Amino acid sequence: MKPRWAFTILFSLLGATFISLLEQKPSYGWMEICNRTSDKLNIAFAYLDKSEKKQSKNKDNWIAQGWWDVEPSKCAKVFPHALWQKGRYYYFYAKNSQDTRKWYGEGKKSFCIQNDDFKESQSNLDEEKCINTEKKSPPICEKVDDSKCTEENKGKVTPPSYWQKFGLIDIGSKKIENHTLNLK
Repeated sequence: MKPRWAFTILFSLLGATFISLLEQKPSYGWMEICNRTSDKLNIAFAYLDKSEKKQSKNKDNWIAQGWWDVEPSKCAKVFPHALWQKGRYYYFYAKNSQDTRKWYGEGKKSFCIQNDDFKESQSNLDEEKCINTEKKSPPICEKVDDSKCTEENKGKVTPPSYWQKFGLIDIGSKKIENHTLNLK
């Protein structure tokens, strides 16, 4: 015959374990870029994809992605991962929809970006591949619209893709889950 106190302790421990498992929050993280201006912003973001290294040149596989259209006083989650698991360094580029203001910090690293929405691996790109990703001639800006064609570039060639300097976001060496960058 087993003592009753052993069952009481066992059920108490199992109950406490079950309750603590229910109370645990899911593990998630993110990088968020917030628009603290009075203009609508277009934001691009770049990160190191650690899941694969390009074997041909043994280069790091940076991914550049855009565009997030962010209204004034709003934010965009541009990277939905716990940051410390993916790397210490991230890069950003932002411009207002009139293309009169740009944010890219000191611009230490350049990425190939496009006028239209894009998600592009940067590991196999060189100068020629970025500037001429389409075989046909780039479009000429003819009609003035809200973002791609303004009075300043009317009649000029708008390349489908081009190199752009990005600003560095260094989250440090600690285990950072989330980070918010405020653009003013």
